[in-house]
Amino acid sequence: MTRARYLTAALLLAATLAGCSSDPEPGATASPAPSSSASTRPAAIEVECANIDRAHNAWDGPRRAASAAQVALWNEGEAKAAMEGGEDYLKAVSGYQDQPSKVLARAVAEYNYELSVVNVEAVIGDGISEEQAGKAAAAAGSVGDAYRAWRSATCA
Repeated sequence: MTRARYLTAALLLAATLAGCSSDPEPGATASPAPSSSASTRPAAIEVECANIDRAHNAWDGPRRAASAAQVALWNEGEAKAAMEGGEDYLKAVSGYQDQPSKVLARAVAEYNYELSVVNVEAVIGDGISEEQAGKAAAAAGSVGDAYRAWRSATCA
């Protein structure tokens, strides 16, 4: 991939971040908490829970940025694989209208942005900086936090 394509990808991710606001819209009210019984939840919530759980479990594996030390050692192929996993996760969480889902989508988009910078460093630079590796690992932690909050608010 050329340098221009990486920069274009980084700009697209930045645009995605700008579109994923975690602030509620003016005048919006919080929706009531879903019932704890799966049998009384609407089918749409059941589908959302299944889709996002599946995407999270696929992402939460060896290709995600688990620690700064791990990320700092990645090569171009590992960075690309992590980016693909993040892109798949973002596709799965995008489009749901409830606020917890929007917060999760924003966290995944921010993670993907940090991975795009990691990838640029892996391809163009002299390796992945400790600072950027730390940002990617911290973003992965934020995704985990947002997922747990989403799960508690939506599927509990």
